[in-house]
Amino acid sequence: MAELRKIKASTLIETIVAMVIIVMVTGITFTILANLSGQHNPTLKSQAYIEAVNTISSMQELGDLREGYEEVKTESFVIMKTIQKYRDSEGILLIEVSVRGNSGTVLARLRKLRKI
Repeated sequence: MAELRKIKASTLIETIVAMVIIVMVTGITFTILANLSGQHNPTLKSQAYIEAVNTISSMQELGDLREGYEEVKTESFVIMKTIQKYRDSEGILLIEVSVRGNSGTVLARLRKLRKI
C-alpha cells in the first residue's frame, strides 16, 4: 500500500489573512498617494511664508503699527494684515498676517507679539 506523505502547505485561513493584509496595505498606500498629489504646491507655500515674514518686517521697520485691518492684493497672493491689542493689555500688540492664494485657501499665517 502506498504511504501518504504530509505536504507542508498553508491553510485556507492563513491565505485569507495574508490577502486581507495585502489589501489593507495597498489601500493605505493609495490613500497616502492621493493626499500627497492633492496638496498645494509646496513652492507656493514657501513663497507665501516668505511674503508674510517680509510684510511683518517691513511693518515693524516703518513703524506702521496702527490698530486695524488691511488687505493688499498682489499678483499671486492676497495679504491680510490685522493689528490689535493682545488680550486687552496695554502696550502689547498682536500682529497677524495671513496670505491667501488666488483660490482663497490660506497658504501661510504668521502671528507676532510686539511691545510698544
